[in-house]
Amino acid sequence: MHDAQYVDIYFFQYYISIAKKKKAKKNTKKNIVKMNITQHIYAQEINERVGYAQLEFLKDGQYISRQKMTQDKIRIGRDYRNDIVIKDLTVSRRQCLIMKKDDKFVLRNFSENNVTCLNDQIIKNKAEIKYGDIVRMGRVTFKFVDISELV
Repeated sequence: MHDAQYVDIYFFQYYISIAKKKKAKKNTKKNIVKMNITQHIYAQEINERVGYAQLEFLKDGQYISRQKMTQDKIRIGRDYRNDIVIKDLTVSRRQCLIMKKDDKFVLRNFSENNVTCLNDQIIKNKAEIKYGDIVRMGRVTFKFVDISELV
């Protein structure tokens, strides 16, 4: 069924509320019933629940952080309204966007002043980004990593 490896068994707790009516009053009273459900989850399923990819950031060759891409669109730039905020003047306020479209990822450049490079090629408008690709924005670089490689 799945070609991915097994991951530890995960334990989920579900709380179900059951409504009971009192005969004398028209009010409803809810009792909470706790049910424990244990299920096997494959690595692929966890990746689908957690996120699509991970961005590994470097600045001047030094590791900064890792950020998971957990939504279909992720905006990157210096402005606080971006999903990933980079406090570096070599990065524009609205530098770029990564979006998941069908089974592909697209890198879109918004900056005219500070270039966005994909594998050392300047992106004028947009380009497909693949796992393992290197994106550079000024002095900041990130690697686009498949999250299943990390499990």
